[in-house]
Order: sequence, then structure tokens, then C-alpha cells
Amino acid sequence: MEVVGPEVIQGGYVVRVSMRPKREIYVFSEEDIEYYIRNEILEKNISEKQKKKKEKWIWEFLGELPKRNNEYYLSINEIEKYLKKLEKMKLKPRTMIKRVRQLKNFLHHFDPSIKEFDDIIDRKLEELSKTINAETRLKGVTVYKDHVTEFLRRLERLYEERKVTEYTYQKAVAFVLLGVSTGRRVEEISGMKVEWLNLEEGYIILPLKYTKEGKILGVKDGYKRIPLTEETVAWLKFFLKKYGKFIQEKRDGYLFSSPERKAGNPIFLHKLTKKFKKELKFDIGGAQFEIKYLRKFFSQEWERRGGNLYVKFELMGHSPRNINYLHYTRLGWKEINEEYRRVYYNLSVLTPDQRKLIAKYLSRKKRKRKKGK
Repeated sequence: MEVVGPEVIQGGYVVRVSMRPKREIYVFSEEDIEYYIRNEILEKNISEKQKKKKEKWIWEFLGELPKRNNEYYLSINEIEKYLKKLEKMKLKPRTMIKRVRQLKNFLHHFDPSIKEFDDIIDRKLEELSKTINAETRLKGVTVYKDHVTEFLRRLERLYEERKVTEYTYQKAVAFVLLGVSTGRRVEEISGMKVEWLNLEEGYIILPLKYTKEGKILGVKDGYKRIPLTEETVAWLKFFLKKYGKFIQEKRDGYLFSSPERKAGNPIFLHKLTKKFKKELKFDIGGAQFEIKYLRKFFSQEWERRGGNLYVKFELMGHSPRNINYLHYTRLGWKEINEEYRRVYYNLSVLTPDQRKLIAKYLSRKKRKRKKGK
């Protein structure tokens, strides 16, 4: 016989906890679930596609639970059955991780103290992470300068064939160059604003609260200054001279995101490559070129050029996991900028026609040298 225990009040929800011999049964009403979906999914600043996907995952999970009188009954047994069902669906590990994390988020909003659920979910997440790490090691990708130039050439061809507007083309090139210059994550590039740029000094400022490392550490103040290559500075000057006013007035100063999509999700360039998959996808040795590989390119090219490893860690936002660096050899802006200019500043990835567009913004010394060749 089921005996209904006390109500658990958590984050505005009321969840009745039912006790049965040797196990707990958590009871959720449809009203509470709809409240969660409305406030924790539908009102979040994510794409409509993601909202529908997350809501679908929740209802699919609930569809596996016993239901009576508009109430869902959950125990550890249902969690185990659901995880086994996901395994049988043969989802990709990254997709499965997203679904399992969504489940954990859902349960935590009702009662974050359910340790027995956390244990089984965290074990599954750890198992999936190990699978992804193993696949990454087996499918190592090396990205070269020619690969980046080939992608830029394909963007150029899209514009020449009038498949994209001039604004979209120039914005896409700016996105690629910022990825090449900084090695930052695509979501960080997507959220960049004009006001963060100092093109006269040749760098961009990233507020730490918008970076992955800042979010992990809970940092609200401060910023990170990152140098830019000469080509990137020149292209941004060229791009902003024509579209700077439009970006400030119509895009709230966001280089790549619209005001209502400040989260930058979906990523602007991801949408473009998906739309023109045939034109923009190409093989780079066992893998198809993707925007996320710009970060990999930065890391690999920096080391190919003999750059200081700790400067690379600092620029990319990596945790070096090195006591010597963390406590003794931390480098300042002066050292970082000098090393960047020595190693990386002159990197050139644009096509010849793209370089012609920005010729007047490149250094006179470099143009003279090129002319004399």
C-alpha cells in the first residue's frame, strides 16, 4: 500500500514524495512539468529548434513513467530503464550526453538532493565522456593554413555566384579571421561586439563573464586582451567602414548576432555551412572541414611556428594544469603581445582577391615587399 509522505517544495514546485518499502517514489503533476518547460526551456534565450528538441526529450522521458490521474511516478528503476532505452537507440555519444544532461537538469529543478539519481546519471555521463575522448584520439585532425584558405575561397565563390549577399560574405570572412587570430571558441566569437575591438592597437577585449573559463570560475568582472593578426585588423577596418553604422544601429553592436539572438545560438557561420553544405564542406584528411577546427588550427599553427606554449594557453583560455605556470611564470600583456607579434602576427590566410580588397589597410612595408617580388 502506498503511503504519501510530505511535500517537497523546491524552486516554486510542489512535489509529493511517496514512500514504498526499500525505495522512494517521486510524484510529478502535469501542471508542475508544464511550469518547468515554460520557465526553464521556452523562456530561455536559445533557438526555437533547441526549445522544441529539449521539450520533446522531456516528454519522451515522461512517456516511460507510470502515470495515474495526471501524475507521473518516478523511481530509480525508471531512470535505469530510460538510460538503457537511450543506449538501444544507438545515438551518437555527444547527442546522448545532451539528453542525459537535460534529464539531470529536469530532476534537479524538482529536488537537487536526490543523490541516488545523480549517482547513476553521473556514471553514464562519465562513461560517455570517456567514449568521446577515445574517439577524439583515434580521429585526430590536423588543420593547415591551406585548409583555411580553401574555406575562404569557397566563401568567395558563393559571393561571386550571388548565392550570398556582400554583407553576409564579408561578415563570414570576419568570423573566420577572428577564429584564426584568437583561437577562441565559436560561441565566444559569435557574441563579440564592435566596442570590444581596438583596431588601432590591434587587439580585442573579451569580458571574462562571456568566456568559458570565466563562467566556470564564476567571474563577473575583468577582461582578457587578445592580439589580432595584421590581416584580421585590416579586414575588420574594411568591413566596419561599410557596415559599422548598420551593425551599431540595427545589430546593437553585435558583429555576428542579432539583438534578439545575443546568445549567438545557432552560430551564424554554422547556419551558413549547413545551408551550403555542398559548396563549403570538403575533406581535410579523414574529416570534413568544420568551423570548430579554426580553434584547432590556431593551436597547431602556433606550435608549428615555435610559439611559447604558456602564451598559447593564455590566449585560448585553457587551464594549463601546471603548477609552475599557475604560480610562478604567469605572463603579462607585454610579454604575450610581443610573443604574438613574433610568432603569429604576419600569418596570412586570405585569397589573393581578398587581400586586394584590404590592401590599403595593410602595412606599407609589407605591400612594398610584395610588389617587389
